[in-house]
Amino acid sequence: MDDLPGMLDFLENHEATKYLAFTDSQKSPDGARDMLEMIIASYETDEPIFSLAVTEIEGGRFIGFCGFGPCENGGEMEVFYNIIPEKQKQGFASEALKALVSHASCRFRPHRLVAVVISSNLASVKVAEKAGFKYSGPAIRLGRAGMRYVLELS
Repeated sequence: MDDLPGMLDFLENHEATKYLAFTDSQKSPDGARDMLEMIIASYETDEPIFSLAVTEIEGGRFIGFCGFGPCENGGEMEVFYNIIPEKQKQGFASEALKALVSHASCRFRPHRLVAVVISSNLASVKVAEKAGFKYSGPAIRLGRAGMRYVLELS
């Protein structure tokens, strides 16, 4: 729960969350705490949502998050990553996604990893492609046009 203050600051930043699926209630102090508690509780289930804070080395300031969780299709896991606007384009998302791919591959052994990116989020597309994800077709996310990127692992 140490990450809650940084997470709440992140959730309250409209620019940081414009491509994400958070509701207004999740962006409140109670909603953010409930969401963090739900993520932590999922670690004890068969389908955990593995979510990590991305922090600065110096001082430990919360600058984003990354993780992965189960998909509806067996053998797949969906990855997610987001960095606060003032820290974007500095390699943090790419570094986080590279570590996620390695961890998911070793610990959970999915057949493939999936990243669904809102079509207008070109920076996220570049992060996915840099990590080896390939475009596999359109997707709908939050009622908005998106793109499905896949990284085959087996």
